[in-house]
Amino acid sequence: MSINDFCKNNKLTFKGFAYSAAAAIFENKKQEKNINEIFEMKKKMGDNISELIEYYILDQIDAVFQRTLVNIPIFVQSIYEDNFFIFFANIDIIGEDDSIRELKYKVFNNPNDLESKYQLACYYFAIEKYYLSLALINEAIEIDFNNLDYLELSALNQLILGLYPETSETIDKALSIDQDNKNILSILCRLKLYTDEYDEALKISDRLLQCDPENEDYLLLNADCLLSLDKLKDSHKIYQKLFKNSSFDKESIKAKIDFIKEKRNLSNKNYKFTLFLSIVFPSFQRFYTGRVKLGFLYIIILIASFVMNKIYIFGIFYLLDICLLLLGKFKDKNGKYVSQY
Repeated sequence: MSINDFCKNNKLTFKGFAYSAAAAIFENKKQEKNINEIFEMKKKMGDNISELIEYYILDQIDAVFQRTLVNIPIFVQSIYEDNFFIFFANIDIIGEDDSIRELKYKVFNNPNDLESKYQLACYYFAIEKYYLSLALINEAIEIDFNNLDYLELSALNQLILGLYPETSETIDKALSIDQDNKNILSILCRLKLYTDEYDEALKISDRLLQCDPENEDYLLLNADCLLSLDKLKDSHKIYQKLFKNSSFDKESIKAKIDFIKEKRNLSNKNYKFTLFLSIVFPSFQRFYTGRVKLGFLYIIILIASFVMNKIYIFGIFYLLDICLLLLGKFKDKNGKYVSQY
């Protein structure tokens, strides 16, 4: 019996439908979009999977997969046993490291090897195959449901995939084991941010910072919370600190700094350099910020005050500029404020 026979048969059986669907789904096994279809297929099969384990049908499907490493009988058996369901969906990846391939076989041959399963789930997470990582780590959790590392990875995958209710459930399980676990609290903080619960997110980030005030991850979380609450100046200070000293992606942090500057009408001119010029080389701060005409006027006033022996006139303008800079009220040629934060 061939798969085509299934489709032509007036009495299309569930077995025929399921296997023809399976063949269609896996024929191009390297497409990431098939992962969602795999999950849906598993749901549709339900308790009838055991009826599908018939080798005369499996032989026909083997022909469809002859270019792959998939062993269909073992694959369907793995579905039936509910062990490592998506394992063979991506087994033959060109250029894949041998150590990863070996890790895959370890997991498949011994589904109870939780350490290997966790390592492979971490690998999939690192290469952004979040559905595969989630499927793997959830299998590990079914065996060891009190392992915080497993719960953390599961929650991270769920959060990235936008599965917010599931993320919340996983976090609740983890916090019931250790209510002070900082990694889990960090994920909870992100979840609150993504679900627009900004006040709650800020409370959690403040709690994390109390434990470790110099932790870059917690500082970034705190800055994101403050930005979400429109506390621009406070978030700006933290982003500036992270931009100078952290190992984070500079471009993403700079984008946030630029966004805040635009929203607060701040100049891109260097504040400290402008202040230095105003103290050491009076009038040059105006040239630096693009206010050339005022710069020349400032020089004329300076010369006139010396000629007239009325230095206090220059002193007034000198102190005024410094005060404006210190108060964040000094403007560049575009009317934007030169400010440190």
